[in-house]
Amino acid sequence: MNMLSDYWNSIPAPEEHSGADTVAKLCDRVASSTLLEDRRDSVRALKAMAQDYQLEVSL
Repeated sequence: MNMLSDYWNSIPAPEEHSGADTVAKLCDRVASSTLLEDRRDSVRALKAMAQDYQLEVSL
């Protein structure tokens, strides 16, 4: 049992992305995507995030 416990404790926790990082990545996708569907999906994601991250999306 101790071996399993050591294994689970050795796995690093996933990194949490901040809202600002996600907004920046989506803006890059809107600017650089060649496919219309990718741009549209990025704009929709930004629209969905706008309520929670008003400051980041407005910049």
